[in-house]
Amino acid sequence: MSDYTVEVSQSVKLKLRDDAFTPKFMEEYRNNFSSFDDLSEHAEYFGWLVASGRVDEVTKYSGKEQFIEGYGPIGQFVELAEIVSTDTSVEAGDAP
Repeated sequence: MSDYTVEVSQSVKLKLRDDAFTPKFMEEYRNNFSSFDDLSEHAEYFGWLVASGRVDEVTKYSGKEQFIEGYGPIGQFVELAEIVSTDTSVEAGDAP
């Protein structure tokens, strides 16, 4: 049996629709889903969703109708979410 540690790192470029994050939305989101205080926390969450493959990339032509709990269709909040780079490294472990 061979053991490996594989590290995968992705960078996701995001463009948020700032006007969608109204004070009312932010308050309701904090009360019902998570204690996000600013847009960077929402950006981090959307980036994680895309990088982890839980949602597809959002482009000019596709992906905007994907439903995200707490947001609805992602395109209402995200103009663009695309993976711009992926880096991997592999480290061999000690075989027993």
